[in-house]
Amino acid sequence: MPLTLSISASLLYVNTLAPSATWANSGADSGDLIAAATILGVPHPTGYPTYILLARLFQLLPVGALAYRVNLLSAVAMASAAGLICHLVQRSYNGTAKWGAVSGLVAGSVFATAPLVWSQSVIAEVYALHTLFVVVLLCLVPTRGELERNDFTPRHFWLCGLVFGLGLGNHITLSWLLPP
Repeated sequence: MPLTLSISASLLYVNTLAPSATWANSGADSGDLIAAATILGVPHPTGYPTYILLARLFQLLPVGALAYRVNLLSAVAMASAAGLICHLVQRSYNGTAKWGAVSGLVAGSVFATAPLVWSQSVIAEVYALHTLFVVVLLCLVPTRGELERNDFTPRHFWLCGLVFGLGLGNHITLSWLLPP
């Protein structure tokens, strides 16, 4: 179900993807980010190293213009976040599996089609990748049942640290998740 939602959201975003650099949807940094990814430079402080490296990898894809490929990074990141939200809701639902699946699908779909989410999914900006890092971190947090069964190993802490560090390289506001 989460994979189906991610694929559906990807198709939705790709069909409405900005074809080039744009200032639409508050994408004021799109040009800076696209140019910085092209030369592996620094767009402006904080530099967004994780985003720039991933954007450069997406620029190597053999489709469309360079700007389109970086916009594609946002679409893939936000569609993945929507699928993980579906998974997160399903995993944390305490009722029957059927209603957990329905709840996850509704939550992921509402998230994916929310106007602000959609607007950041079709332009070159750091917020889609930031959202993905937040959702991945939420998925890595153990549920109460996992803690009671002692299913949470030290490897999970290392993985959380890795994701958190990479996420900080994308957007510094991820540090707000450190206290909780």
